[in-house]
Amino acid sequence: MQVHRQKAGFTLLELMISMMAFAIIALGLMANVMWNRKVAHELTCDTAAYATVCSVLDQLRVTPYTVLLAAALNSSSVEVTVVQSSAPAGSTEFPTTTVNVPANGTWTTTVPITMDAAGQVMERVNLVVNFAMSSLESTTADNLDLVKIDVNYTWSTPSSPRPRNRQLTVLVSSVAFNQANISN
Repeated sequence: MQVHRQKAGFTLLELMISMMAFAIIALGLMANVMWNRKVAHELTCDTAAYATVCSVLDQLRVTPYTVLLAAALNSSSVEVTVVQSSAPAGSTEFPTTTVNVPANGTWTTTVPITMDAAGQVMERVNLVVNFAMSSLESTTADNLDLVKIDVNYTWSTPSSPRPRNRQLTVLVSSVAFNQANISN
C-alpha cells in the first residue's frame, strides 16, 4: 500500500528565506524614503533662502538708479523691505521686515521655514548674503549706465549645518522703463 502525502503550505525554511528577502527589500526602501525626506528638506531650505534673496533683489531693482549708484560709490546701505518666504499656518499673509542692505558687505539673517498657527517660528534657515555693487559705465552711444549687483549667499540649518553656496548677478539700469509719464 502506497501512502500519498500531499504537500500543503510552506516549509519552515521557505518561510525564513522569504522573510529574509522581505526584510532586505524593506530596509532598502526605508533608506530610500529617508534619503528622499532629507533631499526634500534641503530643497525647502534652499527655496526659502533663494526666495529671501530674490525678495531683496526685487526691491533693489525698483530702487532708483541714483540711490543705488550713490550706495555703490560710497559703500553705504540701501533700505529694502523683505518678504518672508513662509506664512503662519492657516494664513495667506507673508510677514515683511525692513532691513538695511549694505552695498558692499555682508548681511546676515535667519529665514523662517515653518511656523505654527500663532506665528511662532518652528524651523529656520541661517542666511549669510554678500553684496558687491559696482557702477558699470556705458561704452556705447546709448548712454545706458548700469549698477551691477553681485550676490553670493550661503545658507545652513541646525539640522543641516554644512553650508550651501549660491551666486546671483543683477543689473540695474539708469533708464527708468516703468515711469508713468513716458510719452510715445
